[in-house]
Amino acid sequence: MIAAFFGVCSLLFVLGVAVLVIREEPILRLLGAQISLGACALAIITASKFRASIDGEVFAIFLLIVAACQCALGVALLKGRAR
Repeated sequence: MIAAFFGVCSLLFVLGVAVLVIREEPILRLLGAQISLGACALAIITASKFRASIDGEVFAIFLLIVAACQCALGVALLKGRAR
């Protein structure tokens, strides 16, 4: 069961890195980084559940806060481009 979760995590991470490498638009690059951060958070939470520890979940919350800040940066870029 844990192998399936880590398989999904690795697939999402590779997809995010591929978007970062292939695309040139800054918004799509931010989207690729979001996908990669989400995959890392999912892997950390999966490992935390496997070890029966809450440390990984706390770290994943901070990781999601960083991802939310990155979304705010993306919205600011969109507004800047619109002007």
